[in-house]
Amino acid sequence: MSEEELIERLSKGSEQALGSAYDNYARQLLSYAFSYTKSKEDSEEIVQDAFLSLWMHRDELRNRESLRPFLFTVVRHRIIDLLRQRMKSVVFEDYLLSSDCLSTHDGSIDFDEYLEIVRQSIGQLPPAQRRILRMSKFEGKSNREIAEALSVSEKTVKNQLSLGNKALRAVIKRFLTIVGIFYILSHVPFALFSRLI
Repeated sequence: MSEEELIERLSKGSEQALGSAYDNYARQLLSYAFSYTKSKEDSEEIVQDAFLSLWMHRDELRNRESLRPFLFTVVRHRIIDLLRQRMKSVVFEDYLLSSDCLSTHDGSIDFDEYLEIVRQSIGQLPPAQRRILRMSKFEGKSNREIAEALSVSEKTVKNQLSLGNKALRAVIKRFLTIVGIFYILSHVPFALFSRLI
């Protein structure tokens, strides 16, 4: 079906036309979103939002020659919103600062994977460091707010954050080393591996 016919049918409420539009554009939109978000889940959610928006505004499509500009504009705005939210996150700042070190066999680890590594790594820390790091990194609280919430001095919070961040970096580094070793072992031919050991 031509783009003109697709728009015409979509504007009249054809769910089949929406499915065709998805088939035509979803892959491009996912690739575009992923190039900015580095997250498969976020990219999929953004693209779903774009097609939901397309469906909700189908009455306004009749004068359009193509759906592409509409869809890419919606996706671009969703990406900007997501990145603005992330920029407020200390964890995302850490991710950006660490991005050069976060390389694997496939390229770089995406933000969702990094977030899960951080959560697991924080879980291995002593209780005081764990609590303070979670409040700082995931709740965005300042040292003063953490000190007030826990009834400790700001100096204590600062010291625990410093120790916690140092321990966290070590745990994450160990995790990435293990991931790298498993990747190498899974890609070395067994005959060669048996000679190495």
